[in-house]
Amino acid sequence: MRRGLLIISVGALIVGGAAILAQALLFAWGVVYDTRGLPTDPTPAALAATWIAAVGVPLSFLLCAGAFVYAVVAMTAGRAWRWLAALIVVGGLALAGMVGVVWLFLSATSPLTLATPLLLVPLLTTAYSLRPATTSTFSA
Repeated sequence: MRRGLLIISVGALIVGGAAILAQALLFAWGVVYDTRGLPTDPTPAALAATWIAAVGVPLSFLLCAGAFVYAVVAMTAGRAWRWLAALIVVGGLALAGMVGVVWLFLSATSPLTLATPLLLVPLLTTAYSLRPATTSTFSA
């Protein structure tokens, strides 16, 4: 169960990181979009970064949500209550961070993506997946 969670978490981190990098490149290059949502100066690099950002953000949303749900199930099954509490706190912080990013988007152009704060969830679930297995040593 932890291996599956690790795969989803690392996938979310890779996809989210690629989307953040693409959005930062678009911001640094000063790419401007027309009314159809395409770059006004369609260089291959701008089109590739636009595509990566456009696909990466929704995909990282799905992977982060999947990692959260999978982690809740795995942590509950493993009776890792402290990890579950940490996951719920991190999930709340990620949602609060999304509100902050939306507020930032309404005020100015930003190199951040909307999914940036959500990457806290796969960071925590990756740490949970990589922790050593606990063994109980009860003597009968």
